[in-house]
Amino acid sequence: CNYPTPERTHTWTAPSAGTFVFDTAGSEFDTNLSIYADCEATENLDCNDDGVEDTLFSSITRTFESGESVLVVIEGYAGNAGNYVINVSEETPK
Repeated sequence: CNYPTPERTHTWTAPSAGTFVFDTAGSEFDTNLSIYADCEATENLDCNDDGVEDTLFSSITRTFESGESVLVVIEGYAGNAGNYVINVSEETPK
């Protein structure tokens, strides 16, 4: 999930223990989304390209401990770039 395109990085910290969904729905281009364990981006925890059904948006669902911080990276597929959106929501237990 690593493309030779411009990327944007954001640090995110889990506000509580739980499962969170990250997606790029609403972005203006074909996205790729990655989550790394550290700011140096050496340990890739997960990545996704086109995970939102029938779209070019990306989605990752992952469980975190309260206070756990990760690096969220968004980049474009095949050189795509533009305005982007990163949505984060907590999954409601079933």
